[in-house]
Amino acid sequence: MGHFVYAGVGNKTSPVFESGELNRQAIQEWVSRAYKEFYLRPEYFIQKLGDIRSLGDMRVLVDGMKMLRGM
Repeated sequence: MGHFVYAGVGNKTSPVFESGELNRQAIQEWVSRAYKEFYLRPEYFIQKLGDIRSLGDMRVLVDGMKMLRGM
């Protein structure tokens, strides 16, 4: 039987379901991979570059890239 653990993925309050087949570390690795595969797609990145209208927009994009790098 699995149980929820409130820590570990992304931030300190993200719930993680652990089971005998899938532990917290494996879930963290899969979540990190999913985020990177989605947000680092060339189409997505090009769209986001085109959406930049201000310095604030640029900061959000840069902060997002930093977050992905840290995963």
